[in-house]
Amino acid sequence: MEHGRYRGRHGGDMVTGKKYLLAGGCSRSGTTMLASMLGASPECIAPPETDFLIPLAKAIQAGTVPPTVDAMRDFISGHWRFRFWNVEIGDRPLAVERPDDPWSVYRAVVFDAVDCYARAQGKPDWSVWVDHRPGNIRWVRFLVETFPDAGILHIVRDGRAVACSAIPLDWGPNEILSAADFWISRMARGLAAEAAFPGAVHRVRYEDILAEPEVELRRLCAAANISFSGDMLENPWADVPYYTKNQHRQVGNRVNKGQAEVWRQRLTPHQIELFESKAAWLLGQLGYECVTGMASRGPMLSERFLAWLWGDVICVPLNKGLRKLRRQRALGLHKARSSRGKPANT
Repeated sequence: MEHGRYRGRHGGDMVTGKKYLLAGGCSRSGTTMLASMLGASPECIAPPETDFLIPLAKAIQAGTVPPTVDAMRDFISGHWRFRFWNVEIGDRPLAVERPDDPWSVYRAVVFDAVDCYARAQGKPDWSVWVDHRPGNIRWVRFLVETFPDAGILHIVRDGRAVACSAIPLDWGPNEILSAADFWISRMARGLAAEAAFPGAVHRVRYEDILAEPEVELRRLCAAANISFSGDMLENPWADVPYYTKNQHRQVGNRVNKGQAEVWRQRLTPHQIELFESKAAWLLGQLGYECVTGMASRGPMLSERFLAWLWGDVICVPLNKGLRKLRRQRALGLHKARSSRGKPANT
């Protein structure tokens, strides 16, 4: 996404003095886990996923949201995922570096929303916002141009582990062939970001974080200019909404090295072979050891048909309904608990 007629880099954020840091990559690669570790630092705040960030930018560029503070605040407040932040943006005065530049207004409004959340969490002196919505890495050029001194962490995970983690969920791929395509296409986004912005994008492997968490966190903190804190290892913190709590059950716990190899027990040998028939080349280039590798036999015609039948014909409409029910339940629970003055994300 280009800024179009509003495009332009800014030399510094004179208004907020805050920094944007994205932990992005392929979904199910550990972005929320990493954000929970970084979020334990007194310098960092890691709110729930910012699903409104790119849609707001698209709406500004399309002209459907006027480039004003009030209009942008209304858009964010009205986004259903923002409700899980459990804060109100309010109408406090907001200083904008360049009031005539929509992207300067956009940046100030977004940082203000994060600041409202940080204050509600008892972190008024935060300096780094950790955005952990995986897909935002697709928009790295826009993010780097919009947020001065932005840092990008590209987290990479073994594709077979991603497949193992994603297949049981009610979104994404639900069988091994589409899981391989899913991983390859999402990895392409992160690798393109690395190539385009080698100075701003830093790669980290999920497996390396599990194996040597302190070493990797110190390296990432140095790259992002964040002070390392022992709480990142001992007391990782994440505000995971009820809506996604089931798929983030490990988040907030200390790292478990065994998670790196779970896929070897949960995927069948044939599933592993089918995945590698599509993705062995990329696994190898990323340093992951293959099981069958170049000798992998690809799917037979009957397997392709069954994959299509299960994935596209059965799971797509079924999952759409399940997500709708999950969303309604989460919003209903949020509304009920908010009316009783209780935390809505528990």
